[in-house]
Amino acid sequence: MAVPHNLVFTSPTGIGRVAADLMASIPGLVAMLVLAGGHVAGEWSGRTLKSLLMQDGRRWRWVAGKIGSLWLVGIAIELALWAALALWTFALRRWWPVPAHLGLAHGLGLALPDVGRSLLVIAVFAAIATLAAILTHSMLGTVLGGVFVIGGSMAMSNIAFTRELPSYWLVGWMRFHAPGGSTPYALWNDKFPPGVPYPSLIIGIVGMVGLFALCVALSGLQFARTDVTV
Repeated sequence: MAVPHNLVFTSPTGIGRVAADLMASIPGLVAMLVLAGGHVAGEWSGRTLKSLLMQDGRRWRWVAGKIGSLWLVGIAIELALWAALALWTFALRRWWPVPAHLGLAHGLGLALPDVGRSLLVIAVFAAIATLAAILTHSMLGTVLGGVFVIGGSMAMSNIAFTRELPSYWLVGWMRFHAPGGSTPYALWNDKFPPGVPYPSLIIGIVGMVGLFALCVALSGLQFARTDVTV
């Protein structure tokens, strides 16, 4: 349901849609990469990995734990952002009065679909960030590697191979600028070359789930063959 932007920004429940769209786009990706740089790659820079594996050498469990914990932190960040923005709506109502407001139930109905879909995106970002951290073993490498891959995907989606790129799948899943839908509050490329159809929800969920599974598998395989000497 399309609603004016100003109404969403004055609704403490509807503003959750803004939090979800931001966490399911570039700001959320960068946040997850930074967290993975400290939480995953930090095991190498902090020289704590060897002692952890001596206590529990199940490496696939270690990978699952890292991805799962990053996902939970990402959800917590989204909820905290929603709460902060909800407080901000009361200030906006005073400084930027509008003739009508969204009811709490109506606003929640607008926010929950995006919030629910964002949970999968945060999981995918956590898996991408974990893979980048395992490959690079550094904070800087994690951030630059993840941004390079996703940024390259977004750039390529304007040229060719659009339907095979993660940026295309994410748009289909999150329904950014869906035909007849409302305007997203995201920082993401959702413009494609002429002739490329808008991604369906099926393409979106299959692509995102497949990308998540691929990143988890690559993370586990890479970490299983990594020689830990520190």
